[in-house]
Amino acid sequence: MNYHQQSELKKCFLDKTKIEKVEIILTNACNLKCTYCFANGGSYNKPKRKISKDILNSIIKFIRENNVKEVVFFGGEPSLAEEEIKYFCDLLNLYNLKPRLKMVSNLYFISDALIDLIKDNNIILTGSLDGPEDINNINRKAYDNGNVYQRVTKNIFSLKEAGIHISAIEATITKEHRNLGYDKKFIEKYLQDTFGVSTIYIEDDINESDYLDLIESHYVGKSNSVILNDKVRLKRMVANYFGKYQRTCGLCDAGRRNICIDVDGEIYPCHFYILEGEKYKLGNIVDQNLKRFELVDKARKKMNCSCCEARWSCSACTYLFITKKIPYDSFCKARKQINSELLYQIIENH
Repeated sequence: MNYHQQSELKKCFLDKTKIEKVEIILTNACNLKCTYCFANGGSYNKPKRKISKDILNSIIKFIRENNVKEVVFFGGEPSLAEEEIKYFCDLLNLYNLKPRLKMVSNLYFISDALIDLIKDNNIILTGSLDGPEDINNINRKAYDNGNVYQRVTKNIFSLKEAGIHISAIEATITKEHRNLGYDKKFIEKYLQDTFGVSTIYIEDDINESDYLDLIESHYVGKSNSVILNDKVRLKRMVANYFGKYQRTCGLCDAGRRNICIDVDGEIYPCHFYILEGEKYKLGNIVDQNLKRFELVDKARKKMNCSCCEARWSCSACTYLFITKKIPYDSFCKARKQINSELLYQIIENH
């Protein structure tokens, strides 16, 4: 193979050293059956199982050889993969690897052993609740028919008593919220006041037929308090504007600096793409080779992100554009508006 052929072949593969965040689907089983779950109960339409130790070993190898700064435990429901979390964390400690560890959990099941794992390994927790008990339990139901709101509430306060702070709560807004008169501002304030968590991420149900209208209103009318109250995100945004290394792209880092590894070791830009199949698969972690995510390069060029004044505060979801869930021009218009509002608030409050 000559130099030109080697050069062309190299362009087909992603530079692994630039991967900073690895999302791991520890299991595609879940103890809840949320009505709006995009992943078909967390299974991603695959037989339910837990990730194997061989795949976890391959992930550790990838982390050791590259510049991974963050690992996110995801599912399904990662709390059901307690043994796998322990095995993975033990390997990290064995090789003295120090990526930031996060876990996104529904918090329905939290054992004493899992609490110890979270504490011992400084795992940052994000939980899920959709608001007060009446609306939460309409959409978030348990396979064991337990009261999801009450169980999660109990677990949040048990975690607090153990010295574990929930860093954020995610909520999904559905038509049932609107039918009961719950809007996003109410849900945000309710979750903040009830659980003492300042960072609340509120998203619309991606399955709703009017999702385009909802997503536009979300980005135009979304409260900026999430960013203003989140000191880490605020610091990062200001650094993006005025720092030495400014963002050159408004799109999220899926498939560029972030990857997702499913229970079979298959690599995708993020968990959303798993359901889309082979077209979006970047490789397998056992092989350690990652294909370039060419579709995001094309989207970035089409959206002209490098010349947009909002690119420093924007991290638009590539999945929504590439899979045609929403047109990019509508999103961009809304994002530019919220960018102006956010800058004004930063100046006014600081």
